[in-house]
Amino acid sequence: MAAKRSSLADIAKTLGVSSCTVSVVLNNRDKEARINSKTAEKIRAYCRSIGYQPNIHTRRMQSKIVRNVMFYTSSYSGTAHIDNIVAGILGGILDRAFAQQVTITMRCGNVAAADEVIFNSFRSREIDGLILYGTEVPDAWKKVFSDESRNVVGINMRGCDCIQTVNIDNRGLSRKMTEEYLIKRGRKKFIYLGGTPLSKPGNDRFAGFCDALRNAGIAFPEENHFVCHFSPEEAEEAVERYFASGRPRPDAIVCANDLMAAQVVTLLKKKGISIPQEIAVTGGDGVDVVRFLSPALTGFDCQPILLGKTAFDMLWDKVNGKEVSDIINPGILTPGASA
Repeated sequence: MAAKRSSLADIAKTLGVSSCTVSVVLNNRDKEARINSKTAEKIRAYCRSIGYQPNIHTRRMQSKIVRNVMFYTSSYSGTAHIDNIVAGILGGILDRAFAQQVTITMRCGNVAAADEVIFNSFRSREIDGLILYGTEVPDAWKKVFSDESRNVVGINMRGCDCIQTVNIDNRGLSRKMTEEYLIKRGRKKFIYLGGTPLSKPGNDRFAGFCDALRNAGIAFPEENHFVCHFSPEEAEEAVERYFASGRPRPDAIVCANDLMAAQVVTLLKKKGISIPQEIAVTGGDGVDVVRFLSPALTGFDCQPILLGKTAFDMLWDKVNGKEVSDIINPGILTPGASA
């Protein structure tokens, strides 16, 4: 027959102390509670001698803060995609988490299948809060987060009453890039290759592009705006369709992210079109995968490490009961030879 597992009460009775004292010591709060160091060591030594391990799940359920945060980056395909943006954000989160002695749990998966994983992590007290990146939050999630008063922060996404966000100034960066590197250099005929209809960064980047053209008095035909879902393949198809239509050749192609811009640069070079002499190309993000592109890509850097640090600080303030509000980081323009 298996030996009976000792309880806190059993240990306390054996050592002649209270159950509360044993609990405080095993939770490493003895110095905070000013428990005598000899008493604390006697409790730890006895627990080691009998192989006692606290019930982690019970401890979490009873604790107000468990010092664990989930970072969730989503993929509509269900395939993990880790680039320097995701890695930078995670690095920023880990930097701040280390300072606060907080553990980070990372998950990546399909948005449609993620809800129970996230909800159950909250309900079982495995996590104090959630940092989301790479998705627009379904309404069903928002209702649960709101009803259950969960601590959630989003990066590069649209916020709501229950989710505060950290973004870069996509609209301002896109406007300034279009003005400085395209309009002031004489570009007047544009194609725009956009993201997904629900993407806040994608919509803000297109809005900034339109702001620049409107301020310069440049007309932009609606049919020159292609929704490409941030896909390099769709971007290439859109440019091919445009060229095949017989419409006037553009002198600038503005892309909502770097991967589309890289694909367009490759396509134009195959067609023998000089960049930027005949057609300028710009992107936006700052992904490392295009750093060896020739010509070097003009775009902007979203400063992912800063995004991660800011998001963690915001979430940890929420966990500790502080009021927080949305934050917009500036971002940095990255001039290149493609425009």
